[in-house]
Amino acid sequence: MNKVSKKILDQIEKKHIKPTPKWQFLLMHTAMWGLFAASILLGSIAVSVALFKIVASDWTIIPRLPGGPFIYLPYLWILIFGIMIFIASVLFEKTEKGYKHQIWIVAVASIVLSIILGSILFAVRFGEGVENSLRDNFKPYRQYQELREEIFHAPDHGVLPGRIIEIRDDIMIMMDDFSGIRWKVDITDAKLPLRDLREGEIVIAVGEKTGESEFKAEGIRPGNIMKDRLGMPPRNGVNHPELTR
Repeated sequence: MNKVSKKILDQIEKKHIKPTPKWQFLLMHTAMWGLFAASILLGSIAVSVALFKIVASDWTIIPRLPGGPFIYLPYLWILIFGIMIFIASVLFEKTEKGYKHQIWIVAVASIVLSIILGSILFAVRFGEGVENSLRDNFKPYRQYQELREEIFHAPDHGVLPGRIIEIRDDIMIMMDDFSGIRWKVDITDAKLPLRDLREGEIVIAVGEKTGESEFKAEGIRPGNIMKDRLGMPPRNGVNHPELTR
């Protein structure tokens, strides 16, 4: 026996080191795999919600807003997705054979797997359910969404959201915006939805500001994304392709 081996044995005897039972190793590796799977699942949920928010947004309006389309991307869910991918990669590396794989390969595989699963969850409207549940039951998230929705109040850039208070002879509508200011919106030349406008409905007027509280609309869009900020949901939960700018 060489000196190194003898020294190791002496340390084992001196410190009364005992071998770890096999069941503890199995439990640890099972837990690691479970946490890895949970991280992938949470990342997939983040993908499904992000896809829902991107698809449900009215991209005929968003390019008009200050800052352009990038200002309305679902950065919170993109961040959550990134964190889950990082955690999944680290956990996989700690599994029994995880050390044999380069972490960047694990990260790419985790991203691909999460996107595939997230797309499936989005297709079955799971992401929409998560989004609506958080809005209805988690106040901080609802407040966060309300702050994001304020960027749609941009009359100087041709975007005016509000609730219809009164319709006058199909040529003028009175709308209250976020701050309670009442606007006169000229809809004489506006391309309106195929259905009739209704008082109390949330809409987004797209056009040009013509006065202190006056607006000339080119078109009227459904106010899907404004339901939290204006306090009531629009009549339908989807965008209407028949509505034009």
